[in-house]
Amino acid sequence: MKKLFIVFILLSICVKSYSSPPTRSFTYTSGTTITAADVTTNEDNIYNYLQAGVDTINDGSVVNADIAVAAGIPGSKLDLSAPGAIGGSAPSAATFTDITGTDIAGTGAATLDDATNQVVLIIDNDGTNIALNIQQDGILAGGKNALYIQATAANVNANSAMVNLIQDNASSTEPALEIRNDGSGAAIEVTAGYIINSDQPCFSVKPTSDQSNIATGESVTVIWGTEIFDQGDNFTSNTFTAPVTGKYQLSFSLSLAAIDSAATDYQFNIVTSNRTYEFQFDPTKLSGDPVWYAISNSVLADMDINDTAHIVIAQTGGTAQTDISANSFFTGALLF
Repeated sequence: MKKLFIVFILLSICVKSYSSPPTRSFTYTSGTTITAADVTTNEDNIYNYLQAGVDTINDGSVVNADIAVAAGIPGSKLDLSAPGAIGGSAPSAATFTDITGTDIAGTGAATLDDATNQVVLIIDNDGTNIALNIQQDGILAGGKNALYIQATAANVNANSAMVNLIQDNASSTEPALEIRNDGSGAAIEVTAGYIINSDQPCFSVKPTSDQSNIATGESVTVIWGTEIFDQGDNFTSNTFTAPVTGKYQLSFSLSLAAIDSAATDYQFNIVTSNRTYEFQFDPTKLSGDPVWYAISNSVLADMDINDTAHIVIAQTGGTAQTDISANSFFTGALLF
């Protein structure tokens, strides 16, 4: 029992010595003999404390020192709450003048918060390099985001903004916001109050030549041989294919020659995968065969990804004499 008690005391001394900053077990005064064992004990106190890991670094004890990545210091151990630091009450250039090569990794790696309603984070540089670069190297799991910005309703005032981007240089022609896609160019730009999306699906096509003497008693596909533009390369073989699900504005104008007033009717249809939009024309109301006649129409069509849209004309009765002029056109664009 006596031996166990002694062991317990020794363990208690060790725990007490190394769970807080080390102290001298032996002090030296003038005129006393310093023994090797006393020195060794004091050194062991410091050694064991450092081996266990330093819990606290006193203010001002680390000046102009680099913290190596290999140190593996968790973010929860870095308290940057001084004024001007991240989470501070007032920005100050004297607090952190340069943070170079910083790498924040891991799950929930960094949280920026400030209960004083001050600026949480200011990123500034001299304009010779990127101020902030968010890069997602791996494939994101379901429901995950490379960048996620959220504010609760209670913390957003009427004159507040979730994200506020300001281009202070009024003469600058560069966009205030640029979002790139797979490297082929800027997908979205915000410039001078306008939003420009260079990858937004849209097209405009026209016939290369007149389509003469369309058949009667059947639906005839209008041939669009010339692309004025086809942003996204989604138009081919007289047909537009939706690259994404959304609402598409589809419009056409057919310039027709020699409409037969003796025909029973004409139908001009926008045919999509989901439905057909029919437009009927009664030529019997005409006093004779007009030299030219224009038919135009437009719809806001719901289209799923890979749905198609094309234009057909159907003449019932009469003579196959109507021509579709090369001045006709077919346009479309994804709205939302």
